[in-house]
Amino acid sequence: TKALYERLKFAWDLGFHNIEVESDNCLQIDIVSSGGAVDSGFTELRLVHEMCERRPLSTSGMLAMT
Repeated sequence: TKALYERLKFAWDLGFHNIEVESDNCLQIDIVSSGGAVDSGFTELRLVHEMCERRPLSTSGMLAMT
């Protein structure tokens, strides 16, 4: 979660605003996409959600095949 926040912040600070996020952590993507991050105890998830409220973010979950 911290890595997601740091990478999004870095990209947005560079001026990239149309960003697609892929992650093998489907729960993380679902929480951010659904707005559940607002109630999350994870500070980074709340920050990612707040950033996405200000800037559109395309999200897609990737399932890791084991």
